Amino acid sequence: MKKYLLTMLLSLSLLFSMTDAGFCLSPENNEPGGRPPTPEQREELRKRIEMIKMWKLTQTLDLDDKTAAELFPLMNKYDREKAEVQHTIRKNMQELKENIESKNERRLSSIMKNLETYHGQLKEIEEREWSDIKNVLTIEQQAKLVLFRMNFRREIRDIIAKTQKRKAGRYSGVRERRSPSHGEPY
Repeated sequence: MKKYLLTMLLSLSLLFSMTDAGFCLSPENNEPGGRPPTPEQREELRKRIEMIKMWKLTQTLDLDDKTAAELFPLMNKYDREKAEVQHTIRKNMQELKENIESKNERRLSSIMKNLETYHGQLKEIEEREWSDIKNVLTIEQQAKLVLFRMNFRREIRDIIAKTQKRKAGRYSGVRERRSPSHGEPY
């Protein structure tokens, strides 16, 4: 377990040293009016978040080596399956946006039917994943995992939002005002 945690900690320190705050993409792609991140940059960010998730999960669930060796490949397998379906859902949502003005009911109905099907597939994948996870984790670890997932998503969204806000301020010439420490003058 110590070897696993040490590897994770080293990976995380490397991760954070690579970019500003560990979550930012290159500044030229984050400035207002800049190009969107490339697929490679999105994949890099996804990998970073995944590493942090594994590290925090190991701590939160107090995983031993054997359980971690079973859980992480399992979760990764289902994450890949879900990502494929979510990608298709995003494409269908974009199609829906593009076709909403056309008022072509046949086309809109087809897209809506696709969305319903893909959401059903996503739910089915999540149910299979949970069934498999229950075979690996204790009931206490399952409960911690449910809470972890809810909190981790929120934390990541908050970190990304703060980073984007800070970067937007940096590029507009506006600096975030830092609150003074106790006893520090303004």
